[in-house]
Amino acid sequence: MKLKLMIFTSIPIVLLLIYLLSSTHKFDEKLVDVNSITFREYRDVIKRNCSSCHDYYLEMSEKQWIESNLVTPSSPAQSRIYSAIRGSNVGGDEDMPPKKSISKNDLETVKTWIHDLKKYNDKFSISKKEYQEIKFPKYKELSPIEVFERCFIQIAGKRPSRQDSLYKKVKQNQFKPSKACLLALQESSFLSESINISKDTSQSIRDNFHRLFTSWYSNYSYYRAGATFLTHDIHPMDSSALLMSYVLWKNKPFRDILLTEGTLQAIRKSNSKNNTHLFFESPLEIQEFEQYRYGDTKKKGLSKNWNPEWLPRGEIVDIVKKDKFQKTPWYVNRDMNVFLFKSPLTLDRDLIGANTTQAYILNNMGRDPGEINTGGLVIPRTWSRKVLNDFLCRDLPAVRIEDTVKYVQRDSKIKFRSKSSCMQCHTTIDPMAGAIRNSQAVYTSSAGDSSIHIRYFKVSESKSNNLLPDVDRKFHLRPPTGRFIYRDNNGNLIDQEFNNIHELNKIIVNSDDFYQCATKKVLYYMTGIDINLEDNIFNKDLDKRSTYLLSVLKDLSGKFKKSGDMKLLIYDIINTDLYQQEDFGGLKQ
Repeated sequence: MKLKLMIFTSIPIVLLLIYLLSSTHKFDEKLVDVNSITFREYRDVIKRNCSSCHDYYLEMSEKQWIESNLVTPSSPAQSRIYSAIRGSNVGGDEDMPPKKSISKNDLETVKTWIHDLKKYNDKFSISKKEYQEIKFPKYKELSPIEVFERCFIQIAGKRPSRQDSLYKKVKQNQFKPSKACLLALQESSFLSESINISKDTSQSIRDNFHRLFTSWYSNYSYYRAGATFLTHDIHPMDSSALLMSYVLWKNKPFRDILLTEGTLQAIRKSNSKNNTHLFFESPLEIQEFEQYRYGDTKKKGLSKNWNPEWLPRGEIVDIVKKDKFQKTPWYVNRDMNVFLFKSPLTLDRDLIGANTTQAYILNNMGRDPGEINTGGLVIPRTWSRKVLNDFLCRDLPAVRIEDTVKYVQRDSKIKFRSKSSCMQCHTTIDPMAGAIRNSQAVYTSSAGDSSIHIRYFKVSESKSNNLLPDVDRKFHLRPPTGRFIYRDNNGNLIDQEFNNIHELNKIIVNSDDFYQCATKKVLYYMTGIDINLEDNIFNKDLDKRSTYLLSVLKDLSGKFKKSGDMKLLIYDIINTDLYQQEDFGGLKQ
């Protein structure tokens, strides 16, 4: 009985092993030369040096070494296995084998085999997927008026009246629903006249999208700014969303959300006086705190009275470039161990684009007030991560481990800089953070009713050739240079130097990923379907649903990149078969 039970339970294990050892591959079995002399010699090296811990290496064929990304044919420098086994003492990014360095002869054997793999360069490649269409059932297709009602509710936040001009034209087959909704969007621009929709409807559309854009930019450390409640009443925390609204309703190309220079100001309309503020519960409380001070309130004679200008509230009726800014003559670095600066501080000036507004940097830099960037442990790398997430829809790591080889620093005293596994994240976010190295969070006063802002150091030192210093006491005074190192959604490596935030943002907006990210967000809003984006996602073997959705995303984002018009993107989404299905094709998960 026990023997039968053992045989019965072992069958699934055997089948599993067979499956794992015979997984499907991209190229023909005949292309694998199992009798290759260089491969046999390489296996001997692995057996002597690695198999005691990695015995499964001995079961791998040449093609499995390539497919595992441990080896890049004809390129030892980009091969993880070579980088690892040569050891940190000779420039590798790991210490393998751990107890002794591999011999020079064995290293040459490994290099020779990797170079010999060039025979696979043309044969081993990722084939382009043929996207399969999904045919949706006819009985679940919405009527034109139902499609119009769906898109109108989504863009305006309210149901259309049957007396509306656009409703009647769709009902009478004069307009397709996509054209009707596009006209509603176009007539909501600040520069357009409302012909087919009312002024109230155009205002509702603008307000609805501004709320949507505000949800796109979550704040990493909002609680820090929240601790200084005055900030929210003199500082627009929705400044990144404001830039989105500016681009959409001023008919600017979408790339301008990261390329618009200067500071934007919302012109708002309200029927009541602005006497209620975000962190006050009553007018009496306002009167109690309406007198503020700047400077060091903890020392006599080092602070003065200050009456800040309050942010306007109400509906956004226009967005313009700001030319006047609030200033305080003095400010302090922090509320403890205070250092007073007797020099003017501009409170509300932005740099360029939605990722460098005061509010965006303040809430996402990840550094405490008073900290000065040194290039090592103290840099605004959290800001880098947020930019990747907000504008490219990507999480870390954004590169492959083989991309980190030349950036790993074995002699660094910062532990994560010396390991390739850690540098898979830091290779991207650390050099990228150089773009805002000159920023520092500071307070207007040391009192509890202070406001928090970004101070910018004037560049006074020369550029350093050290991209990743352990400690550079002049880092914050150097030009805002760095590198953008990133694997895009097609698997291509972007590794470009930039000299300022404008150049960094140009690299980002020139990528396909920038438009794919925005398309993903709009598509999610309009259908509830979320699409995952990651390194090489468009070349991976996925299920039919994911493959189809990626094809839709790629097609929509390609058109969006050419037009640069988010209104046309929405128009294209409405025209998809997916959108016109009652349940969005049943593809929501």
